[in-house]
Amino acid sequence: MSTFRRLLFLTAFLLALVLLGAQAMGMMAAHRYLQAQLTQRSEEGAGMLAWTLSHSNGGASQRAALADELFARGQYALVRVTDAKGGPAFERQAQPTDAPGREYDWRNAWLDMEAPLVSRPYASADGAAQGTVFVQADSRQARDTLWQGGVRVLGLVLAAGVFWSLFAFNLVRWIEARTSRDICQRVRALSPDNDALPVGSCELAGVDQALVDAQRRVAATVEEQNAKIESLQSEIYRDPITRLSNRKHFVDQFRAALADKSTDAGGHVLMFRQRDLAQINRHLSRAFTDQWLRSSSDRLRKLVVEFGGPSTQLARISGSDFALLMPRTSAPQASVLAERVRRELRALRVPMDKYGWCRWALAMAAFAPGDNMSDTLARLDHALMCAESADDDQITPASQAADSTRIGEYSWHDALATALEQHRFSLSD
Repeated sequence: MSTFRRLLFLTAFLLALVLLGAQAMGMMAAHRYLQAQLTQRSEEGAGMLAWTLSHSNGGASQRAALADELFARGQYALVRVTDAKGGPAFERQAQPTDAPGREYDWRNAWLDMEAPLVSRPYASADGAAQGTVFVQADSRQARDTLWQGGVRVLGLVLAAGVFWSLFAFNLVRWIEARTSRDICQRVRALSPDNDALPVGSCELAGVDQALVDAQRRVAATVEEQNAKIESLQSEIYRDPITRLSNRKHFVDQFRAALADKSTDAGGHVLMFRQRDLAQINRHLSRAFTDQWLRSSSDRLRKLVVEFGGPSTQLARISGSDFALLMPRTSAPQASVLAERVRRELRALRVPMDKYGWCRWALAMAAFAPGDNMSDTLARLDHALMCAESADDDQITPASQAADSTRIGEYSWHDALATALEQHRFSLSD
């Protein structure tokens, strides 16, 4: 059962309770009113008969005639007259006209409509007590009136319930049909070929199938959009040739490693440069150079994934410069991984005609939380220049460079970038 159907059912149930409660309160009020009327009728009849007998000068036959006249009015179920000694002088009692069946017994017992028996003494003109009159009003008419009124009200409630049921049923069908049509139209609007779809009425089964189809299309669209987002992110943070992280992503990761305040923070950075990349481009084709860089980067990436930590980052930060960020690594761990990279780079060399094999220069520096990134990169740049002067592929520690000579390509780059960002530059002749 849908939520709307449950709401209608609950509303109908509450209305039925209210109507039945109102009918019960009305029946109780009518019962009290009729009971009071019966009591008043019995008291009036007893008082009138006692007054009449007190002012009558006739004998017992006249008193009987007067009592019989009161009973003949049809409003009393019992009229009894006793003498001064309490003996019966006259008595008239109505005979029940209802069939003594279970229906009568149940209705009379449930309505509990019975007039009280009222007694009044009467005396002669000289004040001598003559006897007592007993009068009880007839409650059958009041009971029938109350019963018929209750049946009418109950019939009206049942008729209202039937009307409400029909109205609610038609309302639910109309709302469901309208909702199904709207949903089907909206789902059709989502389809790229909605013009080719039929324009018939939408049943619930058709709406379910349309929703399933729309869900599939939306899922495919979301997957396509996610792929595009990943592709754009890859274009932003990846080098287009080697598919390694670019300089921007490397700098962000390096800054995050320097800002790390954990106990095992710190690490090492390995930077290596292809010294003969310009000659390779000149003597070999550009396509061959790009393919060689791409395959070499793939092999280095696999090596780093196999022997490096989960946060180790391999990046291409310029045309011929590459960097390996090794956060949270000790000196022995960094040295072992750097040596593996050096051996892999030696195996990836290409011949340079009469110049022999292409050459790599490597340098490594340690960093700690709070270090200046520009200073660290400048030390690495200076160490790379020292490695190029040594003319071998051994890893040069950046700590070998003196503080006064830590000026290189990256320090100039950072100084110029800072001056441009802060507008601290001027032109001169």
